[in-house]
Amino acid sequence: MKTKILICSILMLILTITLATCRNLEDTNNDPSLLDAQESCIGYQMNTRIAESKNSFYFVKDSFLYVIDKNSRKCMPLCSRPDCTHDKGNNDCDAYLFIADGVVNYSDELYFLDEETYNDENGQVVIVNKICKMELDGTSRQDVFKTEELRIWSFKLHRGYIYMLASPYNDDGSANGSHQNLYRVPIGKNGSAELFFEMSGNGHDYLDLRFFGDQMYFLTSEYVSDGKENYHFWRVDLSTGDKYDLNETLDVPVRNLYSIFNEKILFTSDKELYECSLDGSSESKIADCRSYADNFDWYSVISCDSKRLFIDATHDGDFEHRTWIVLDENYTPITVYTLPFKTITFSACMDDSMIVIDSERKELFYIDKTKLGCNDCAQLIYTFEE
Repeated sequence: MKTKILICSILMLILTITLATCRNLEDTNNDPSLLDAQESCIGYQMNTRIAESKNSFYFVKDSFLYVIDKNSRKCMPLCSRPDCTHDKGNNDCDAYLFIADGVVNYSDELYFLDEETYNDENGQVVIVNKICKMELDGTSRQDVFKTEELRIWSFKLHRGYIYMLASPYNDDGSANGSHQNLYRVPIGKNGSAELFFEMSGNGHDYLDLRFFGDQMYFLTSEYVSDGKENYHFWRVDLSTGDKYDLNETLDVPVRNLYSIFNEKILFTSDKELYECSLDGSSESKIADCRSYADNFDWYSVISCDSKRLFIDATHDGDFEHRTWIVLDENYTPITVYTLPFKTITFSACMDDSMIVIDSERKELFYIDKTKLGCNDCAQLIYTFEE
C-alpha cells in the first residue's frame, strides 16, 4: 500500500520524457529534436500538465490555459481578446478550457479534453466527451473526436493516433474510474474507438504510460485480495500489436516509476537503481541510491532529459518535502537538490530549463538546470490570482 501511495503522490507531479526511436529497439538516437512534444510532462496516469513548443511552454491551472514565452519568461493567459479580463468562470475567454486539466502539443497544435451535453428524445441528459485542438496562439478551436459511449479520463497522441484511458458509461450515466481501459482512434477519424488494451479483474490502475518510437510502455496495478496488488510492466510493439509483460522475465520487477535514459529503462527497487534494455533483457544493478544521498525511505526515478537523470528521494509519510538526486549519463552525481517547493507540477525540458508550479503557494518558477543546487537556480515568474 505504501508503494501505491508513493506512486500516486509522485505521479501528481511527474513528467516523462521519451525520445523517438527507429524500428530496432537498440538502434536509437538521443537527438532532442526527436522528442515527442506531449512527453514534456505527465501527471497521474496519463494527464499531461505542461506542454512545450519551440518558443513557449503551455499549462492548465484552474481550467485556464497559460503560455510562457521562453525568451522573456513572461506568463499570461492564452487569450487573443484585447478587452478580456480572464475572469474565472468567464466562458467567453479564449483561455478557458472548462473541464481540461492538461494540454498536449502534437504537431504544433494544442489538444485538450472538453465535453458538451444535450437532451435525447426521452429528455435524458447525454454527455458527449470530446478531444479538441487549437492553434498555438489559442485560435481556431475545433473538435477532433467525440464519444457518447466512453468517459475519457486522459489521453496522449503518438504517430497519428489518440490513445485514451476511458471507461464505458453505465446505464445510469456513471462511469467507473477503477475499470479503465486503453482505447485508440486515428486522429481526425469519426466513429467508435478501438479497445486497444483491456485489463481484467475487479479493479486496476494504469499508473504510467509513455512511447519510445513504435514501442509503448506502461505500468499497471491489479487489485487482488487483502489489499494486495500485482504490478505488470507492459511493452507493446505498435507495429505488430504484440504485448509483453516485462515483469514476467525481470529478476527485479518494476513496481514504481521508471524512465528511459541512455537507451535503457531505469527504475528503482528497495532503494537500489537498476537498468535493463528496452526489451527487458540485460538487467543490472547500477547503484545503491543511499550512496548518492543517505537516510531517505523512498527513492524513485522520476524524470530525465538528454543529459540528466532525476531521482526523487523522500521520507516515509512525507511527500511534500523532497530532494532530487541528479545524475549524468555515467550515473555520476551532478548535485543533490532539496526542493524549496511543496505541492508541485514540473517539466524538465530537453534543454537546460525547467518549469515548476507550486500549487500551494500559487506561484510559477523557472529553473536553470545548470544551476541546480545553487540559491539562484529558481526564478519566480508568475503569481496566480485567487
